Amino acid sequence: MRAMDVVGFSEKEQSLRSHSFLFQEAIFRVVASALNLGNLQFTGGKETDSSMLRDDKSKLHLQNIAELSMCDLKDFEDALSKCVMVTTEEVINRILIMMLQHMYKWAF
Repeated sequence: MRAMDVVGFSEKEQSLRSHSFLFQEAIFRVVASALNLGNLQFTGGKETDSSMLRDDKSKLHLQNIAELSMCDLKDFEDALSKCVMVTTEEVINRILIMMLQHMYKWAF
């Protein structure tokens, strides 16, 4: 309960916790996902200035994040590594450049 006060949860939000295990589970899922995000590592991809997950360990962390977030693994990987541009004529999928991946790495 003290941790909820420190983080800034209101009394109303804290009372929700006592009524439902789902609230606690949601908090744990978010924290676990954030911790796994910090373990992702990227390396250069096949295309110029592209990147991809470095190894199987990073893929395992990505799979854990997708499961914790209740997201499709492929969609989640695409969200981290690709940019979708929608124009009036077409939809362009472009792999994010390595600099963006490094900025992401520094954030965690």
